[in-house]
Amino acid sequence: MRGAPVVALSAETGRGLDRLMPAVFKTHADWSTKVKTRDLNDWLHMAIQRHPPPAVNGRRIKPKYMAQTKARPPTFVLFATRAEQLPESYRRYLINSLRESFELPGVPLRVTIRSSRNPFTEGEAAPARAAAPRPRTSGQPETAGKPKPKPKAGKAAKPKGGAPRGRAQKLARPGVKPKRASRPSTRRTPRS
Repeated sequence: MRGAPVVALSAETGRGLDRLMPAVFKTHADWSTKVKTRDLNDWLHMAIQRHPPPAVNGRRIKPKYMAQTKARPPTFVLFATRAEQLPESYRRYLINSLRESFELPGVPLRVTIRSSRNPFTEGEAAPARAAAPRPRTSGQPETAGKPKPKPKAGKAAKPKGGAPRGRAQKLARPGVKPKRASRPSTRRTPRS
């Protein structure tokens, strides 16, 4: 692994053992590193300015943003246009620059490149909303598409009411006084 710390030690004399465990702890801390999304995006902007991605078939690849999805090992996702056309050499450049900028020597970094879905391309048309079934909430029977039952002739319809809501609910609580609807006017009358 590039940049992995090398600690020379001797099993016979015990020389160098005092440097082994600090190196192990530092590597473990680097392996568990979490980088803030804002810092990643600032770094991405700087890396793109320093070395812009190549144009493939005359069209530019535009990296949009980057986020860390996992630690141990640090895993990052880069969202870009035409991600499948990004050359492997540019991906290696991003990984090496990440390793250098965030001081992650000797740690395997995973970078996944994804493209955001374009709603205007033909192959990726979004399904119509009406076609998708709505999720049911637990405890409620499915009544979609069924007519409501009509009340029978002999029974009166149940009045809608129940517990008061909003301001009426607040005023129904004991000890709550209603506020006045308007404040008294403090305007001065014009002098004649």
